[in-house]
Amino acid sequence: MLRGAPGTIALGYHQSSVITLGRHTPEGQILSPERAQASQVEIFPIDRGGGATIHGPGQIVIYPVVNARSLKLSVKGVTEALEHVVVDLAAAYGAVATGIPGRPGVYVQGKKLGAIGFHMRRGVMTHGLAININNDLDVFSLISPCGVLGQQVTSLQAITGKPVDEAFLARQTWRFVCQHLGVSHSELLL
Repeated sequence: MLRGAPGTIALGYHQSSVITLGRHTPEGQILSPERAQASQVEIFPIDRGGGATIHGPGQIVIYPVVNARSLKLSVKGVTEALEHVVVDLAAAYGAVATGIPGRPGVYVQGKKLGAIGFHMRRGVMTHGLAININNDLDVFSLISPCGVLGQQVTSLQAITGKPVDEAFLARQTWRFVCQHLGVSHSELLL
């Protein structure tokens, strides 16, 4: 956890898979509510932007609760900063990741590696970024990721062909988060 003048940034993992729905998620983004229930995947409507996404074991999630104004970042600036975190992390593992205009998130060869969805109120950002590391990608068949029917997803494990050391990756992620949000990592608490 990083605490400082602009706010708090938490990095974490989910113990079980959940589906979250952004506040304007249209119906139909959960492709199989019955299968989700049978798989014990809970569904939570939340107040972030974006559509349906999955959080689960093997995925790293960054939850910034920061005053974007104090960081001199607009909504577009926050989105770009979070995208750059994933781009740099993918590059550290030998992959070329990019954004796709008009579609939030970061992609490797058209497959979604990182999902971005946040809420901004009075300049304060909440929610954030999820990056697929060693997670089970089959669970994504329950949804239309961020509203794109048939959107394929990938993970760093799928890209590299081997499990990724999550503790090492967490330290890399912190460095990129701090770099792109323009905050010092001197107050990092592990």
